[in-house]
Amino acid sequence: WSTQDCMTLDGIPYIGNLTPRSPNIYVATGFNKWGMTNGMAAGLIISDLIIKGQNEWAEIYSPQRITPSAIKSFITENVNVAKNFIKGKLENFDEEVDIEAGEAALIEIKGNRIGVYKDENGRLYMVDTTCTHLGCELNWNSAEKSWDCPCHGSRFSYDGEIIEGPAIEPLKPVGEGKNRVEARIIK
Repeated sequence: WSTQDCMTLDGIPYIGNLTPRSPNIYVATGFNKWGMTNGMAAGLIISDLIIKGQNEWAEIYSPQRITPSAIKSFITENVNVAKNFIKGKLENFDEEVDIEAGEAALIEIKGNRIGVYKDENGRLYMVDTTCTHLGCELNWNSAEKSWDCPCHGSRFSYDGEIIEGPAIEPLKPVGEGKNRVEARIIK
């Protein structure tokens, strides 16, 4: 069982206008495993904002709110992202490894970090383990048999297909060149 629940910096969901410059774009996210309850609240708040232009709870749930605890969480989370990014780039791996069926390993071939998975029939799948979202190095999740990004949560199947974003490009199999990293930021 794996979940990709979004959690906001202060623990309160973001519900309302995405940005002040986008009055017709609404967001409801960060439910922190309380999707049924917060989804209902989001429906009430957003429908009021669309129909009436206001809601008594809109300021509390506003995606633009800034609090001291959110600033602290933002800094902490981004330091963790930077640490995971750097750690993944500096780790060394063996060039040879014995992999059991149904398992995976990270290896290094000619200075390149490669993820190798062996299926139940003994077939090997080798992928570039650089996340195609922003370039962090992926880790193997043996419970889900997936390559998971410790930085932003993208998940890929053992053969590199996208399971969950934010990545929008699959991983490249070894021999097809390096992954293209999608370094895009919403403005």
